[in-house]
Amino acid sequence: MLLPASSSGQTPAQIQFTYDAAGNLIQATRVVQPDLTVTSLTVGAIGVQTSGAYTIAGSFQVNNVGTGEATGSWTDRGYSSANATFEDSDEALAGFTTRSVALGAGASYTVNATYTTAATTPAGTYTLHVKADGGAGAGQYAPTGPNVVAEFIETNNVASTAVVLPPKLPDLVIGNASVGAISTSQAGAYSLPVTFTVTNVGPTTAQPNFYALAYLSADGTLDNADANLAGYALRSTALAAGASYTVTQTFTTTAATLPGNYTLFMKIDGRSATVGSGTNTDSGFVVEGNETNNAQTIALTLPAKPDLTVTGASVGAITVNQAGAYSLPVTFTVTNVGGTAAAPNFYALAYLSADGTLDNADANLAGYKLRSTALAAGASYAVTQTFTTTAATLPGNYTLFMKIDGRSATVGPGTNTDSGFVVEGNEANNAQAIALTLPAKPDLALSGVSTGAIVTNANGSRSIPVTFTVTNVGGTAAQPNFYALAYLSADGTLDNADANLAGYKLRSTALAAGASYTVTQTFTTTAVTLPGNYTLFVKIDGRSATVGPGTNTDSGFVTEAGEVNNVVAIPLVLP
Repeated sequence: MLLPASSSGQTPAQIQFTYDAAGNLIQATRVVQPDLTVTSLTVGAIGVQTSGAYTIAGSFQVNNVGTGEATGSWTDRGYSSANATFEDSDEALAGFTTRSVALGAGASYTVNATYTTAATTPAGTYTLHVKADGGAGAGQYAPTGPNVVAEFIETNNVASTAVVLPPKLPDLVIGNASVGAISTSQAGAYSLPVTFTVTNVGPTTAQPNFYALAYLSADGTLDNADANLAGYALRSTALAAGASYTVTQTFTTTAATLPGNYTLFMKIDGRSATVGSGTNTDSGFVVEGNETNNAQTIALTLPAKPDLTVTGASVGAITVNQAGAYSLPVTFTVTNVGGTAAAPNFYALAYLSADGTLDNADANLAGYKLRSTALAAGASYAVTQTFTTTAATLPGNYTLFMKIDGRSATVGPGTNTDSGFVVEGNEANNAQAIALTLPAKPDLALSGVSTGAIVTNANGSRSIPVTFTVTNVGGTAAQPNFYALAYLSADGTLDNADANLAGYKLRSTALAAGASYTVTQTFTTTAVTLPGNYTLFVKIDGRSATVGPGTNTDSGFVTEAGEVNNVVAIPLVLP
């Protein structure tokens, strides 16, 4: 028979005793055999695959405590048991290791293995058994069988420990997050177009509803003080285990967000004070196997906001319209010197100041240039626009302010000095000042007035040929159209009761400052006009009930620097 030595920590002696028929010992033979044991069993991370199978990381040491070398090729296996007893009915786990190198007496080796359960294994408390020279078949190769290596003791090959397999839950993760071209709204908010992929890496379906949110952090750590950006992507259908979907969503900061370096956190199953109702860092709606892998970070630099400037402003030839308003043709360049596009719509306006300071009392000139498309960072465009003063504007020295992104009481509406529609990195450089002198308005004067021979017509009317010169003695051109008329007065005073003689001379082209032209025109009285002494009033820019229409004494069509030098009186005797 074989009899081991007592277990004293020494390598057991393996001795075969032989007896005779009378029971006397006749021979003792020492037998050399290996003996495999397992010690130092520890369990590491336990995971759940998308299939539902659990993974169990295990580490242990296999020792040959026998007196002989263990040879051949054997496997070290793991088993899962619903109780503490190692039995052939226990689940043989996938992930065994094979030992194909002999193990000498007293030698050891370490096994690091990941064991995998069946996909149908439920959550719960189990016993993990690991066995050196384990089996997975029947008979000798059953889990509890002697298997490949003939050992001195076949019952000491197993070490066991309790393991808890957690519930099988979905697990949402974000990947491949990227940010497209960043823009700013007119109000100054940044828009961040983001694309990312959401995957359920857990073993079970994630049930709706849950949200993809974005948070902006200045310190690189997601906390509840970080800004939850406007915008979200709602998942309103279930997401199966292993399935993915792509999100394309634009998230928006507040208008007060400053340019600079940030960390953008993209989070699936996120919540906030306004979405969900929750917090930036809570675990969301979906209970997951891992709540720490829901976010992906992107280092982000928010560029400078747009910054509109006006340069190269110049004023062309100033004119005065018939009503007396100055027209100022202006050319200038608008440039966005900021870091992002200026979003439409915004206006180029002009203001006229008598004191050299732009304030809200200055005149906002009529006319504007609307920019109805975005202006990219670094881009420019040229503006050619005629601005017009009021008719009451006097000649003299002024400062013309050309302003981009301007507003006024009628354009905007707003004020001359407000910050406009576009929130900019610098609101103080939107205007360019031009020193400006508004010239004197036109002034029409008559000279060289003479009459020819008066002719009495068959019906009793008189025809009076008159020649005279019209000169613009003002500082700007007199715009067409205006008339030379004649009036006949019996009392030597031009008034609205005087007869407006038939005939007139229309000026249908402008008359430049300092320019003149000569008029030869025959004016005709009525047939009932009596002979006698009269005063003939010849008037430039005249009107009457039938020409204009207007009155004999009004100021005509052309607003002039002087309205009293338009008339010349000539004493006249009608035969």
